[in-house]
Amino acid sequence: MVDGPRVIDAAVLRRAMLHPPGPDDHPTGQLHLQGVTVDGDLDLRGSTLGVQLTLIECEVQGGLNLLEASLPGLQLDRTTAAWVDAANCVITLEVWLKESSFRAGVDFTDARVGGSVHLDGSTFGPDHRTDAISVIPAGCPVRMRRVTIGGMLSAPRIDCQGMFDLANSRIGGDFELDSARLAAPGAEGPVPGTALNAPELRVGGSISADRRHERARRSIVHAEVVSRPVGSDRTNDDLLDVTGRLYLPGVVIGGMVDLSAGRLTAVEPPSASQLAGGPSGDAKFDPAAIIVLDRAEIRGNVEFDAGFTARGSVRLSGAEIGGDLRFDRASLGRPGRRMRWSPTVPSSVGMSPRRMPPSSGRSACRMPGSSTAFSCSGPS
Repeated sequence: MVDGPRVIDAAVLRRAMLHPPGPDDHPTGQLHLQGVTVDGDLDLRGSTLGVQLTLIECEVQGGLNLLEASLPGLQLDRTTAAWVDAANCVITLEVWLKESSFRAGVDFTDARVGGSVHLDGSTFGPDHRTDAISVIPAGCPVRMRRVTIGGMLSAPRIDCQGMFDLANSRIGGDFELDSARLAAPGAEGPVPGTALNAPELRVGGSISADRRHERARRSIVHAEVVSRPVGSDRTNDDLLDVTGRLYLPGVVIGGMVDLSAGRLTAVEPPSASQLAGGPSGDAKFDPAAIIVLDRAEIRGNVEFDAGFTARGSVRLSGAEIGGDLRFDRASLGRPGRRMRWSPTVPSSVGMSPRRMPPSSGRSACRMPGSSTAFSCSGPS
């Protein structure tokens, strides 16, 4: 364990990790740094490490390069780093990027994580990497395309100042966004900016952003880290706050989708044309859609309850929902066109049959040619 405060040159730290003192003294366990400043980029690309890299209350004056590296685990708590590049990385156990700050974002494209990934309370963006090896597009501070996560992806209270990219990824457990704030980059043409880009995402558990649900998290306090105010200012009392759209066509969710009490607003294009700019009916070019779940397969409920507010439409074309579709006390629609609720469910949406109990203030909306109902209630 290295306990600071002190400054360590990144090249010196790299040699200490990759070249142990003796030929038979390969390090095992953890390399634990606390209160340390790492001077420069810590370049570990292509390395095979026998230690978990743990940085507590540290400052990396540069980036952490784990491109195509292999290591048991990665933990950054209350730590600042310009960026983390873990593309094509193999991490056997867990990834903890908690209460930390990454101004130029993180890249886990094509990475494999055996356990869970914890991003709790961290900030990402708004800067853009300009180094020679970066392939991250501007405005995308969290890039996790085609990542495979054996456990859950925990991202409560994060502040993502740009697009969160999870396209074609696999998550074995839940994907949690409780009290998170996602802010899309600027709109291009007539289409709103995208805050969460996750086409063809596979989630073994549920997608949830409802802070009212008490779930047994596996968060662990690894050290006393109270002296540095690092990370997001979001609290557990905050609601999901999204500026931009949630683009999730073709997702497969083993549990439920619960965005209850969330607030979604669109990044308005310069000229808000209401005509699609692409092929007819293509959600990618739909300027009004703020949640896109076309062709989704969701085995549990889809819940937009408890004052859920979306300044745009919800698309469910060709979706299959195994449980209930709920809009209790929801508000949908763009400014100037506000509706108490506007669930548009085409006849191609499949839902398991349920019986609607009689209740005042609730309307049962049935699909054409089907006895299936969903609930959409609001203030009278």
